[in-house]
Amino acid sequence: MDSAIWLLTELPKWFFSSLRDPFGAGALTFIPFVGIWALVVGVILLFWGRTVRLLWFIVPISISTVFVAAAGLFRGVFSDLVAYWFLPVFSFSYLGIVFFLVYYCRKHWLPALLFATFNLSYGVFALFIGYMSLTDNWL
Repeated sequence: MDSAIWLLTELPKWFFSSLRDPFGAGALTFIPFVGIWALVVGVILLFWGRTVRLLWFIVPISISTVFVAAAGLFRGVFSDLVAYWFLPVFSFSYLGIVFFLVYYCRKHWLPALLFATFNLSYGVFALFIGYMSLTDNWL
């Protein structure tokens, strides 16, 4: 239980820490950096256009947070081979949800694409952290 709470608090800290050094760890910090700037511009466009429909993009963030919390609960329980099966299941379901939301918000395509960029970068980062937690193999 402590690992789940620890990961829930650390995931956003690690994700947003890429603002300090966007190229510090290569793609591991550049992907969140691009996602954060997409979020900032998307929020500006959200308030400018006053589109409530775009708030549905909170759902994928919640899903990735629940995945990381579950990975914290099962920290180190799975071998690499078993944990490897979580990667495509999480990835394809997450991609499906994000692409559906972009289609759902197609009238406001620019902020929807920006929120999708943020969601995909956050999802990739959460998948990476969750996989490390499931196998207890940390960088």
